[in-house]
Amino acid sequence: MNKITLILLIFNLGCDSNALFTKKIKIIEKEGLFYNQKTNELYTGEIAKYYKNGKKYTSRNYLKGKKNGSHYFWHPNGQIGGIENWNEGKRSGEWKSWYKNGQIKSQGKSRNGLDEGKWKSFYDNGQLKSSGFFLNGKQHGLEKQFHYNGMHKVDLIFKNGVMNCNYIVHDSLGKKVEESNFVDGKLKRQILWHGPTNDECLRNCGVRWGDRTDIEYKNDKKHGLSLYYINENLIYKETFLKGKKHGPFKWYYPNGKIRREGFFIYNGQTTTWSRYYDNEGNLEHSFGDYGKEWYPMNEDSIRAAYEDSLKKTYTNDVFELEIDGKRIVPKLSEFVAIEGGTIQMGGNFDEYERGYPPLHNATVHSFSMSKTEVTFDEYDIFCLLTGRIKPDDEGWGRGERPVINVSWYDATEYCEWLSNASGKSFRLPTQAEWEFAARGGNKSKNHEFSGSNNIDSVAWYSENSNKTTHPVGQKSPNELGIYDMTGNVSEWCFEFIPNSYPPGSTDIYAGDRAFRRGGSFFTSPYSSHLSLFLKIRPHIKSRHCGFRLVLDNYLF
Repeated sequence: MNKITLILLIFNLGCDSNALFTKKIKIIEKEGLFYNQKTNELYTGEIAKYYKNGKKYTSRNYLKGKKNGSHYFWHPNGQIGGIENWNEGKRSGEWKSWYKNGQIKSQGKSRNGLDEGKWKSFYDNGQLKSSGFFLNGKQHGLEKQFHYNGMHKVDLIFKNGVMNCNYIVHDSLGKKVEESNFVDGKLKRQILWHGPTNDECLRNCGVRWGDRTDIEYKNDKKHGLSLYYINENLIYKETFLKGKKHGPFKWYYPNGKIRREGFFIYNGQTTTWSRYYDNEGNLEHSFGDYGKEWYPMNEDSIRAAYEDSLKKTYTNDVFELEIDGKRIVPKLSEFVAIEGGTIQMGGNFDEYERGYPPLHNATVHSFSMSKTEVTFDEYDIFCLLTGRIKPDDEGWGRGERPVINVSWYDATEYCEWLSNASGKSFRLPTQAEWEFAARGGNKSKNHEFSGSNNIDSVAWYSENSNKTTHPVGQKSPNELGIYDMTGNVSEWCFEFIPNSYPPGSTDIYAGDRAFRRGGSFFTSPYSSHLSLFLKIRPHIKSRHCGFRLVLDNYLF
């Protein structure tokens, strides 16, 4: 959207195909002063320009190298085009302009080089186009705008040149087409009622005239939630980060059930995971191919379905709350930036049967990972603000202990919620990212466990944990400064996988199970090996499992 502001006319009128020429004297400008080009002296006097037909185009006056007095401009037909008034190089007095047909185009006054008071602009039919006020050269107060037919368009409010207001825009027939919120000159939120659109996403969703979008902004760029409605029913929900499509998205059926959901990365060209459902809410299939290109489906029937649908009420998630005077807001873990690279993952064919994937190389982009696993302190705020039941701590305590008894779905929903709450874009690590970070990334010393060959120094496991979890970050970190990637709790990863790897295959397929990595307080040293993974159904909640977060580095 182009910001709506009062347009001030600069008197530089078109001269059609008629060339301009200056009689006799030529002047040049140096550092804001005008000189006789021939004598190099500060110029005093008049300079006139003419059209080819001999009619005068401009008449400008100068005093000791500065614009001074009245300056005039004419259209090729001889009609006056504009009057400027100057006082020793500063705008001063009345300024006016006219159309070729003689109708007034704009008018206002300046003082000491600054625009002051009321300024107006008009259409060529004489109808008022806009009216606003200036104070000390800056737009201040109410600006009113109108359509060519005289219908009211919008009211804007400025303070010292900065727009601060909620405004509503109407079209020339009086129909509401936009609601926007500006704070300190920055667009925060915009609601649009659409006509025919070239936006691919809107076309694919079946959006037509009268349907609306509700979009959040930060620093005049899309940032946060974007909601798309058809007949007041939510049809599509996606997230943006710094103007780029990034983060979770959901596509809905007419009955309000989720049609498709997933997670965009790299400006909406890629999904890290995606799930498809039938109109009863049953999962049909899913995929988790990291880096696979995706293009929105084009469903012509979606419009017809929504025409007959019942109205669905949608309520946004709550991201903060005040309890007993205390403001409750999301907590954010400390993160470590990790430079991308290539890692050899898996084991040989004999090890495949023991739970290792086949040996293969995996390359990861630069990313950032949380130093510790998500704690109860962090997850409990999520539950409090969204009305969820807090997961069981097994009587071991909450606080800085890693959250447990959360499914893969719980973990991904936490990522989505925290992304929207914080304005960043969080997700679970891919299997490759997890192992790359656990091994120390490009700083790896090839330890057997994450950070050491001595498991006792870096991990809570079966022989030292007393069969419980422990507060995060108590053991030594690995080469990257990341804690507990061996032991304490195993950790969910992004991908869905098949029940087993086909021998000789290195691909990750869509399936009905998800990766868990890293071992736990309950596992032996062997079961805590960095290449080992567990294959768990994503709805399973376990006292042995939690998760940690990832951010893509290009987002900073």
